[in-house]
Amino acid sequence: AEFGLGDAQCAALATGEVVNKSPGFRAGRGLIFNYMETITYKDFEKLEIRVGTIVKAEEFSDARKPAYKLWIDFGSFGTRKTSAQITQLYDLTNLVGRQVVAVTNFPPKQVGKFMSECLVLGGVGEAGQVVLLQPERSVENGLRVL
Repeated sequence: AEFGLGDAQCAALATGEVVNKSPGFRAGRGLIFNYMETITYKDFEKLEIRVGTIVKAEEFSDARKPAYKLWIDFGSFGTRKTSAQITQLYDLTNLVGRQVVAVTNFPPKQVGKFMSECLVLGGVGEAGQVVLLQPERSVENGLRVL
């Protein structure tokens, strides 16, 4: 299924037929979109989304769901730590040195005995596996994403 849509919705893409009329779905230009509340660009600008490089990664054995503890260097914005449920597609040996995209202006959040200071962004597949968002080429740590 493409774009997180089920087989029935994908079949409808070719015909433009709306097969899911439940709340939270709408048709537009031949596609069916799962949507949330609309925000303004001013709302979006409040997010500090930045690129950073993972400098340290450890297993998070105390987490309820399989996860890693990550330390990410955001250049002049400092190093921040977070937990990430990315164990399905990534192992510890290939995380250090990888650039990722994260929201850096959420307040710290206690996750078990670990304080998370940012939120790493990723796409979530149908089976719950997270694919990390990353720049398509190496960029300066701390670069703002718009």
